[in-house]
Amino acid sequence: MKSHFRNPLARLLLIVLLFNSFAGLVPTTAQAQNRIIVVNADQPNVWTLEQAHYLLAQMHRRNLDLRAKALEDLDANAINGLNFEVFRQLTEIAANFNQADLVNNRAASRNRQSNNERRQLLLNRRDKLQEEQLVLTRAISQLESEKANATSQEEKDRLTAQITAKTAERAVVNSQIESTNSELTSLGTPSTTLTATEAEGGEFEPDKLPKSTFDKAVEDAAKKQIEMFNVNPQLNATLKLENFLQMQYEIIAKQLTLLRDEVGPGERLLFLELPQTVNVAHHEANKKWAQSWWKIVGYTKKNEGRSERQRQRYAERNKNGNSNNNGGNSNNAGETYQDRLNPAPASTSEKVREILGSSAEEDPRSRKRANNVEFIDLETPQTFSTSRGLLSINDRSVRTVELIPRQSSLNVNDMKLKVKAGALTAVASFLFGFGARLNVQRQREQFTQFVQQELYSSAFGKGSREFGWTFTPMPGTDRLHSGVRTTYAVVVVPEEATSLIVESNGCYFPRSAYQPNDFADTTNSRWTDTNRTSRNCGGNKAFLVPIPGGANGDNDFWVEGLSYQPVNKGERIVVVISGYNFSSQVGALINGVPLLQSIGVAQPFLLDDSRAGIRVGEIFEKEKIRGNIERIDANRLVLSFVMPPDFDETPTITLIAPGKAIDLNWLDNISINGVPNSTLLGDNKRKCSATRPPPCVTIAAPMFRGAPGPPPLRIDSVDVFRNVSGGMLTAIVTGAGFNSTHKLFVNGVDVGVSPATSTLWQAQIPAPPDATIQATLSTSEKTIKSKPVDNPAFLSVRRVSVVSYEAANGKTPAFLVVRIEGSGFNDAMTASVSGRARIEELIVSSSTEATLTIKNPGAAEVVTLTDPRTNLSVKAVVTRKPSKETER
Repeated sequence: MKSHFRNPLARLLLIVLLFNSFAGLVPTTAQAQNRIIVVNADQPNVWTLEQAHYLLAQMHRRNLDLRAKALEDLDANAINGLNFEVFRQLTEIAANFNQADLVNNRAASRNRQSNNERRQLLLNRRDKLQEEQLVLTRAISQLESEKANATSQEEKDRLTAQITAKTAERAVVNSQIESTNSELTSLGTPSTTLTATEAEGGEFEPDKLPKSTFDKAVEDAAKKQIEMFNVNPQLNATLKLENFLQMQYEIIAKQLTLLRDEVGPGERLLFLELPQTVNVAHHEANKKWAQSWWKIVGYTKKNEGRSERQRQRYAERNKNGNSNNNGGNSNNAGETYQDRLNPAPASTSEKVREILGSSAEEDPRSRKRANNVEFIDLETPQTFSTSRGLLSINDRSVRTVELIPRQSSLNVNDMKLKVKAGALTAVASFLFGFGARLNVQRQREQFTQFVQQELYSSAFGKGSREFGWTFTPMPGTDRLHSGVRTTYAVVVVPEEATSLIVESNGCYFPRSAYQPNDFADTTNSRWTDTNRTSRNCGGNKAFLVPIPGGANGDNDFWVEGLSYQPVNKGERIVVVISGYNFSSQVGALINGVPLLQSIGVAQPFLLDDSRAGIRVGEIFEKEKIRGNIERIDANRLVLSFVMPPDFDETPTITLIAPGKAIDLNWLDNISINGVPNSTLLGDNKRKCSATRPPPCVTIAAPMFRGAPGPPPLRIDSVDVFRNVSGGMLTAIVTGAGFNSTHKLFVNGVDVGVSPATSTLWQAQIPAPPDATIQATLSTSEKTIKSKPVDNPAFLSVRRVSVVSYEAANGKTPAFLVVRIEGSGFNDAMTASVSGRARIEELIVSSSTEATLTIKNPGAAEVVTLTDPRTNLSVKAVVTRKPSKETER
């Protein structure tokens, strides 16, 4: 055993066995799942084309502005990349052979071999001598024990003699052991030393590489190109053209996808949001790819196409031949306009366990029925008889038309610089004086740079029920990163489908290996071996994905009732609409004018300060009909709007949502203000009365009353005019709420007449001596005063200016012409001056301006203006200096 443990291989095997035994003691719970990349799918979400209609339409408008960047001149001979390679090589041969070392080493080797053989013999001999020593020692001990137990002297003497002989023999053996040990000690130190012959030289010396006359030129060119590495690398002409065309195709395809309504009769478009989580073992996921697989295995639908009420209604309609939709009337007394626009809601689908339960019946087409819900299995192929025999066709009524993202890639500027160097030396030396040397040195430098596209995710399975995405490491790394990957699939489904049954699985594999062939392959034992860590697929999951829709299985809404409080025309009204399944994108038109969507119609602090909201507000600011709409929840809407001041009765209210539009005025089976079977716009022939029993309708009160109550008392304006003759004025007061019990005062004097109408008051009043006139309206409850206006009969002078002055000479007297500005001027007004001056002429051009000519004026004259109708007069100072003006 000791010799076995001296063997290195035996020691290595022992360590391996011990390690395995300890490894078996470590808990193996963490090894139960050997998948180093786990792709875990979560519940898919779905929305319909109708739900995303407005957002997609807006995106479609914006995408119409998308254009691929125009191509430059395509040059197929352009330099599209850089590749530099410099190779240098130096070869030197050196060999060294020493025959004297060979002779000495051979002798020393023979001596060591002889000593080793002798040492082994001595060791064997010593082992035997030690065993013999042990036997003699035991024998002596035995004889001494017998001697101690001997009873006679003769027996003791005999034993003593034997002990003496054995002791002498043991002494000889001990002497031989000492001699052997001494010889072994002398053999432990070798007498000669082996000499190793080493080659000299071989170090890499760049200076020894051959020089070239082109070294400087190549160095300058390479330096210049490397400095421009961000400019020079570019895609070649063919790839540029391919990218341009591919971008054009992608823009067109995605624009068509946004509003794809040409899927065919009986089909509808769904958008599936498919979340999946990728968890990666950081230390074992290098150079591996992951895949997320999805498969639509079937869908459910309602077993009965229409409710019992619908079947009866349509049977009656077909019996009568037709129905009249004009004005909301119908030839069928039991049928209403809303019934034709919006059928009554039906019951919802049962749970999936009831849909796919064991109690369901299965027909030849693998359609399981349970509780009026039918499951359509798309996995069973349909067979058709043709001239070539039976033809098996897969059911593609459910299929993908677009996968997002289709691919995700980066344009990478790839640069590589490689430097390799090596050296080889051999030296030989002989006793007869010959020597040889070999020295080989190599150096290679390589610099490359190209622009290329590197994918990190790509879709597969477009147009099929089996689809998915491949997730690869980001460019520049070899490891896939953990995180959530959210993908989208645009799916065509039958219009009757109420839910989808979707399976999912996740796989990973080395990037140099093959991927699963199809979804069935992901569940094969070749891909689900829990002990394999190189590639694997997890357990598949199944999801029930309900398709959004109304209670009757489509994107419909149902109006049940309205409530409002009638208001006077010109005031704001609030209308509450109740029903079912109101979309979050529902809108309302009032006489064709849209109401603005409000974040909180009763929360004025919640302003829509977005740019779109501000822009829309500016557009509709000048509309005569203004208001807001708020969706409280799926069952209630609130409208708040104001009509033009002269509008009465009830406006036309139209609700519009994705998939449906309805005019509320024609509905006659709704509740209005708590009264059932009411309508906003009814027909008197169907109006309920004492002589007309049900079925009949109740016409609701108009929202805006056409005969409002008396307006509030007010004075809007006061206008005063002078009569043609006499000292009387005509006062006209306009406003609202005037009646015969009210009294009107002008500057405190009762006019003594009643108003002509509720908005007009006209009276003849004496001209007051005040500069302004103010009307006062007095009632038993309050007094209202108007704003003061100028008194047209009040005589005043505000400004006097000299028009001309002609001095006297020996033949003609002096004349002064002045312009007088003021108020209360009339044709009956007179002017006078004192002293020798005389008034030559007075011309009144208006009630505020007159021209006066004075004969023989002095340096300053006092002019008196008199109104004989009011006996009012006013004085003004007139100077004859034209450069000065007098203002009073």
